[in-house]
Amino acid sequence: MTIEEKIKYLAATTRWNVQQLQQLRTIHNDEFINNMFIVKTSETEQEMEELAYELS
Repeated sequence: MTIEEKIKYLAATTRWNVQQLQQLRTIHNDEFINNMFIVKTSETEQEMEELAYELS
């Protein structure tokens, strides 16, 4: 997944919009966006596992 795709994903799933995320990328570099993406997808995966457990 490209950094631009990660920014779009984060904009769709967090309180940040694309412009804010692009500014964060400019200030903090791609590593910052990659770390945000990892944290968010880990949270989403955990939520899905919890939901699956509740449904079983």
